[in-house]
Amino acid sequence: MKILETGKFIEQKGLELVVALAVLAILFSGWIFYFYSWRAVSTAESNFKGIILKESDLDEAVVGLDERSSNLEKLKQVKLSPPDIFR
Repeated sequence: MKILETGKFIEQKGLELVVALAVLAILFSGWIFYFYSWRAVSTAESNFKGIILKESDLDEAVVGLDERSSNLEKLKQVKLSPPDIFR
């Protein structure tokens, strides 16, 4: 008669069991959410650091392009004669 004993136990302690299981489920889902949100935050932080490094690389590239364009402007100012071009 194990079924009757189990039924009586659930009848007496059923609400407490349901509340305890609900609390455990909430705590477990909160832990999972915290774990994955912490991982997401740390991943986003590392990507943000990568973006900062990329911005510095882009700044260096812009400086290099500015230097090249100024050198190109200097070349446009020098008049070349056709014999100088074909030498």
